[in-house]
Amino acid sequence: MTDIGHSDAHLLRTDRAADHSPEQWARAIIEDVPAEMRMRLEQAWSSIDLRLAPGGTERTVAGWAIVRTGPDHALLQAESALGFEGQLLFRCDEKGVLLATFVQFHDPAASAVWDRALPSHLMFVRSLMEARADTNE
Repeated sequence: MTDIGHSDAHLLRTDRAADHSPEQWARAIIEDVPAEMRMRLEQAWSSIDLRLAPGGTERTVAGWAIVRTGPDHALLQAESALGFEGQLLFRCDEKGVLLATFVQFHDPAASAVWDRALPSHLMFVRSLMEARADTNE
């Protein structure tokens, strides 16, 4: 992804990052969530018209396409019909699990859509990371 228009990063501090692969962490953080949170995530993703794969689709996490994995990272991607695409990077190291978001805008109007969605995005990411920290996984 080039010309990144937005990025943010959140760290889940844990000494157990190496206990799971980055893809397993991605599933634990955004897929293996309580039904109410899953519904809220799906509503949020729908509100920005993300084109997600149906549940259970191979090589996806919560509908996000897995575009690259390695021993220390998993990169997910989804496009919005509103003119932007997003990537979620899950990276594991000795400090914990990092979840970084990158957004690239293909249409100038897409930036305004993202600006409206950004407060909710940041709230969701924080709550997902805090919920995973509370489970000590």
